[in-house]
Amino acid sequence: MITINARSPYFISIIGSTNTTLKLYVWNGATEPASETYSFTKAAPSSTQTTSNYDITPYLREYIENINPEYEPTPATEASTSFANFKAVSFSNGTNRTSAFKTRVIADSGTYEADNCLGTFMGDYIIGAAVDGYTLYSGGYNQANTADIVALADTSKTITYLNNTDNMYVNVLINHTGTSITADYVTSVGTTTVTILASSATKGVYNMKVPLKLVGFTTSSILRIKSNGTTLYTYNIAPICEPKYTPVLAQFINRYGGWQFLTFFKAQSNSITTERTKYNLLPDNVNYNVKRGQSKSFNINGMQKVSLNTGFVDQNYSDLIQDLMLSNTVLLNGVPVQVETNSTDLKTSIRDKNINYQIDFVYAFNLKNNVI
Repeated sequence: MITINARSPYFISIIGSTNTTLKLYVWNGATEPASETYSFTKAAPSSTQTTSNYDITPYLREYIENINPEYEPTPATEASTSFANFKAVSFSNGTNRTSAFKTRVIADSGTYEADNCLGTFMGDYIIGAAVDGYTLYSGGYNQANTADIVALADTSKTITYLNNTDNMYVNVLINHTGTSITADYVTSVGTTTVTILASSATKGVYNMKVPLKLVGFTTSSILRIKSNGTTLYTYNIAPICEPKYTPVLAQFINRYGGWQFLTFFKAQSNSITTERTKYNLLPDNVNYNVKRGQSKSFNINGMQKVSLNTGFVDQNYSDLIQDLMLSNTVLLNGVPVQVETNSTDLKTSIRDKNINYQIDFVYAFNLKNNVI
């Protein structure tokens, strides 16, 4: 299985001297559709240019929707729409090499063992999962992850949280093949192991949300994601005590397609902006009523804005700020917002010493309810 980030293009290239066809199956949950969700056919561009390219990501994104992260104190499955399963079946001049090869093997021996015996023919039959992430230009064409267990967050940063709170987790996309997936929580008093997916769990693809710390842990801790006892990913987590300000938790989908949590610990300021349409009024009489005025505003509504400060953070937090500013889905304490800051300096400790980011947000709804 491959995992792709559907906010960046992913092309399936098919060579066919006359025509090519791509059948794309897309679904949420465990049940694959009986017939293709989309079918595309292209004639060969020319007798010498016989390769057709299909970008499948726009169709995968239609099946991905992240609305609100719901915290669980123990590992649990994320919403089924947080990722999309897909199968891409390629046909060259009306033939799929995978199916043709399988037919020949069965005809010759009477049995067929597994897809992995198909070798290069597997390129005609791709199974994977798509998440709402993006890749960087510098990584080049068709970036994908072939691991069975993919952490949908960056492991290089120490994740801070407000002391004595339990509201943050990390997403782990798992192609479960029968291994035991566990989480080790390491604190100053010892290590506690929690099962994410037991080896006996039904095989399939899961997007698991794993709490960054166990409920009640107040000391600095380490979270390790393991498969059959082997550590795959490590997260460092540290509590912060904020005695003066009221911290605000930003929740957003990061570049990896998982929920990311970033606490703004320091000062905040709130404001509102309003919009209106002004019209001049016709007088009600020649001897007009001076209390009515000569103009009036209609269609008045407004939006609330908030400016937040991270407090002092590490230099590598610039990646989190980038992900926040590029995210399609952002919430503050569970309330939908849009990032209004369009540019910011990516700060360094050499130049800026103590690094603080100020980010402006606007709440993603009008102050006056006018939903119809």
